[in-house]
Amino acid sequence: MKSSAVDRRKVIIGIAGISFGTLIPHAAAENVYPSPADVGGIHGEWLGRISKALKDAKISTEKGLLNLISFLWLDEKLISEAEAKLLNELVAAIFHSANPDEMRKKIDDLEKEFAKDIRDVTAAIIRIAQSSIEYARQKVNEHPQLIKVVAADVSGAMTGASAAKKLGEKFVIAGVLLGAVGSSGWALFSSES
Repeated sequence: MKSSAVDRRKVIIGIAGISFGTLIPHAAAENVYPSPADVGGIHGEWLGRISKALKDAKISTEKGLLNLISFLWLDEKLISEAEAKLLNELVAAIFHSANPDEMRKKIDDLEKEFAKDIRDVTAAIIRIAQSSIEYARQKVNEHPQLIKVVAADVSGAMTGASAAKKLGEKFVIAGVLLGAVGSSGWALFSSES
């Protein structure tokens, strides 16, 4: 190999190493994880924000979900106006479908109709709704109970996304998943279900 090619490679590798090296201290200094002592305060702060967003509606009701969608769009800037419209229609499908098959079909159709507008957060919420329908079908026998489970999962996904944003944008999808799992557990397995 020619000496000039070797020198260019050394320079390129050196630049990459320097660039990576300058990111490490910044990432280490960026304390995105709350300490255990801070978790209670953060939890209370986000419950207050969610309570304000709900405007006295119950969280897993149609009105509560619509208020959370507005919160994700207007306050948190996690979704676009087009995604808010899609999620509003998803909520209508949850509460106004005659059975689980119709609910699933409506949600699948919305996903196709809005495909060009869907970004990660909304895609994750849609997948939670779809998965929730299929899982709840195996666990509950009555359609009203299935609606309760799917609505709880979707509300958990939305509140999880919002709360995880505090840790940074890269944690939002994990927040969607964790929020939905926590809500599913309550909706399916609590003594109130």
